[in-house]
Amino acid sequence: MNLSRQNSVAILFITALVAQPGTASAQIAQEAVDLEVVQHIREEGFERSQIEALARYLTEVIGPRLTGSPGMKKANEWTVEMFEEFGLENSVVEPWGEFGRGWPHHSGSVHGVGGRRGGSRDSANLRKRGRRDRRGYR
Repeated sequence: MNLSRQNSVAILFITALVAQPGTASAQIAQEAVDLEVVQHIREEGFERSQIEALARYLTEVIGPRLTGSPGMKKANEWTVEMFEEFGLENSVVEPWGEFGRGWPHHSGSVHGVGGRRGGSRDSANLRKRGRRDRRGYR
């Protein structure tokens, strides 16, 4: 009796899941698409896009933008300038709360200090002897 009730609940749940997407897609399909607007958006994107120049400036000129850093402040101010240049009105950098101390990122590096057991040299020696290393390679 209990198993039959569980099956009924499962069937009801699956039916609800299957029926729901059809209802949502039917609502979306009824929306009219303005092909003239779509063509205008495509034209802007393919013929007058500035994304490459904007991304290059943001990453190569302004550089790292860690939270609270001078780079973040510079990027925020630059973004407001770009929005205004594009014709957007009332563009401002809004405060979002306390973060604490910020810092700039100047550089980073990684230095290897030695090999590890089972590395390429050990594997090469095992290959010469016709044996496999711990990973199964010859």
